[in-house]
Amino acid sequence: MMKELKAIEAECKKNGVPFMMICNATREDIDAFRKKYAFDIPVFSMDEIELKIISRSNPALLVMEKGVVKAKYTLASTPTGESFAKQHLKK
Repeated sequence: MMKELKAIEAECKKNGVPFMMICNATREDIDAFRKKYAFDIPVFSMDEIELKIISRSNPALLVMEKGVVKAKYTLASTPTGESFAKQHLKK
């Protein structure tokens, strides 16, 4: 999944679209994750109960536009960077 997330993040960056992660990890765990995967993105921490309301899948990729969830992807359905760009980053 990291390969796909990095490709999606690159497509978002290329198109000027924010890409961020929300999790319930500690700051130390977040920093370790970023270092381990060389994934320097904004990461925000949130209560796990609230995260369950947003998505029942862990991990999950959510596409939001103006505060509205436009799409949700589970680990098994995470798109490639190219297919994500075609579907969600239309110019």
